[in-house]
Amino acid sequence: MDVVTLSETYSLPELRNRSYRYMCENLSSLLASTPEFLQRLSPAQLEHLLASDLPVDVSEERVLEAVLDWLAMAPADRLAHAHKLLRRVHLTRIHPAHIIAIADARVASGSRLPRSLLSRLQNLAAEEQGSGGTDLTMTSVIASSLLNSRGMEEAIVKVQIIGSHWVIACA
Repeated sequence: MDVVTLSETYSLPELRNRSYRYMCENLSSLLASTPEFLQRLSPAQLEHLLASDLPVDVSEERVLEAVLDWLAMAPADRLAHAHKLLRRVHLTRIHPAHIIAIADARVASGSRLPRSLLSRLQNLAAEEQGSGGTDLTMTSVIASSLLNSRGMEEAIVKVQIIGSHWVIACA
């Protein structure tokens, strides 16, 4: 985390890119073992992390929970950033029932987040569920084969069989 701040302060783009790549690749362990990780992220850093086209090692449900955790740490200061951060969460890749369950759990636990924000999340999920807008087949395929497809949207894979050998090229 301090490395990211250092790289941004001194305009070191290569170090900044490597730092964000490390955070994305190790997001699961950073969220689990380093409680201050989220606390120390600035709004711009969290938005950059969410907006980056880098694969993460957590589900999109966990990404949503992390954003809600970050907002709940200092709601008075951070709620102004809620809309732009939640726009960066790929809500269409989360089953609506899971979004409702996440919001319900926050309400039940007495979260420091305003009920209006959690209700809005629940309503978005209910609308999505009611409209049939989520492609549940695609969600199931992604869930069964990948933890999260974030950062993998533009991967092109070419498979070629030459004789008895497979040649796989990624672009």
